[in-house]
Amino acid sequence: MALLVISLLFSGCVSPTPSENGEPSPTDTPPHPSETPTSTPDPCTGWVCTIKGIVYAGTAEVGNALSGVVVSLSQASHCSPTRGEQEAVTGEDGTFSFEVFLHDTDGFYFKVELDGYQEGVTSFGGFDCLYCACEPVEIVLQPVE
Repeated sequence: MALLVISLLFSGCVSPTPSENGEPSPTDTPPHPSETPTSTPDPCTGWVCTIKGIVYAGTAEVGNALSGVVVSLSQASHCSPTRGEQEAVTGEDGTFSFEVFLHDTDGFYFKVELDGYQEGVTSFGGFDCLYCACEPVEIVLQPVE
């Protein structure tokens, strides 16, 4: 009896026998999905970059820069360690910057909300910034009418 139990246990450990043409036979069953080996994804490739920008009121002209404004960045990425939300505050000259790890398929979404102005939003993709060659981000806020 014990020999029969042991034989049954080990019978599941035998590799399926391929058919004459080398293909598995139609009666072969694939491994259960939880038995499929998993691999670690390739490390995220990209660049550590500084994305710079400026916030203006009305028009993008000297003298219209806004200081002390909160700029929100939302980075969509499948692998970047800086993905998610970040905030920066504009300096006296209206400029802001974010340190990011940029992957070519990432998405970058900027938003500014300020009382008395319509929400300012802009976005671009990682392909627009390959090798950290990003144009400065300009966010121009329009007064609420």
